[in-house]
Amino acid sequence: MKESLYHIDNRCVFRETFNDEFTVRKNGRVSTNVSFKNGIANFNGVSSRIVCNGILLNGTYSIRIKVKDITLSNQYLCDFRLNSGTGYIHLLQNGNFDMSSGTTYSNGSLSSTYSTSITELVISGITVDVTQISIGRRYTADFEYFFGGMDLFEIYKGALTAEEVSLLYNGKVDKELNTGTTLLDYQSTNGVIENSGKQSELTPTDVEVVKNGSFYTSKFNGSSSNISIGVIDNTGNRTFTGWINPYSLGENNAGHIYSDQDYNNLYLSSGKLKLNRNGSPSVAESSDIEFNKMLFFAITSTSTGVTNIYIGDKNTAPVLSGSADQEVGSPIASSTVTYIGNRHAGDRAFDGLIPKLRIEEGILSLEQITQHWAETRKEVM
Repeated sequence: MKESLYHIDNRCVFRETFNDEFTVRKNGRVSTNVSFKNGIANFNGVSSRIVCNGILLNGTYSIRIKVKDITLSNQYLCDFRLNSGTGYIHLLQNGNFDMSSGTTYSNGSLSSTYSTSITELVISGITVDVTQISIGRRYTADFEYFFGGMDLFEIYKGALTAEEVSLLYNGKVDKELNTGTTLLDYQSTNGVIENSGKQSELTPTDVEVVKNGSFYTSKFNGSSSNISIGVIDNTGNRTFTGWINPYSLGENNAGHIYSDQDYNNLYLSSGKLKLNRNGSPSVAESSDIEFNKMLFFAITSTSTGVTNIYIGDKNTAPVLSGSADQEVGSPIASSTVTYIGNRHAGDRAFDGLIPKLRIEEGILSLEQITQHWAETRKEVM
């Protein structure tokens, strides 16, 4: 996949920067009693609003709004209920949020309130069904107008994670969210065990390559199998993706799919797929793992350990499994050999098939994860 696919900007489906009234109107917005100066749209709290026409959005989104000189009052930042739409963001006079749905962030941090010092608000995971957007006023009735300045209004597809919200606020998206290097790209679907990632040498022990439909896969025996990789940097933002077909929980009921010096482990335990990045704690998917079935997984985990697990199969696209933004602690660097299908002590062998496993720098969105699932599932059918 091309690097540009990973940029969070590709998830932005609407943006207004309020540079000046001419540009705003040229973009198809209808401005009423809004003054523009130095790239800021100033709303008077009495009659100002901007209506954006021709917007067709339906699903889960995140709204990012940069504000200036905001007041504590009953005011609508935006309303999507024009023409029987769904969704709104309303600020209350006591400093609380009132929204149709979603999680609230103020100045890059999770917060249930706003204040006059706030310069950026994000509502993540709001349900939207809209053909028009009213910015700065409720969709009906001439009251609860926004009073303050606004210099950015963006809508991103999907729910932004806490890490993504923080990076956007701190202007570090280009540096930390882009995926640049593939650290491991292991596969055996061509009939040989190979790696096109950064580490070039894979050394299998007691691993059998078997035919699986029209393709091949590596088979791990649950007792002595492993593939050594060498040392991999498992710190920083990481996305783990792969396919597995477990026959059981594996050796000692804890078969490891991926492991280094017991700091970074992807494994089966208590019937579930689990991950830890500093030895403990571990986070898990919500449903028990299915045996004798090819399953797809994707796990995103930030440099501070904020982790999300997505599960799919050959016919079902991946979806979030377990709680969003689980915590595994900050990852610890390892100096020992990393293994596929076992851990370094050799007593947690995986029992089943592992045709593919990939580790990338950066955090992939669900859309990018789904694209990877679609591109690889034909090789495990």
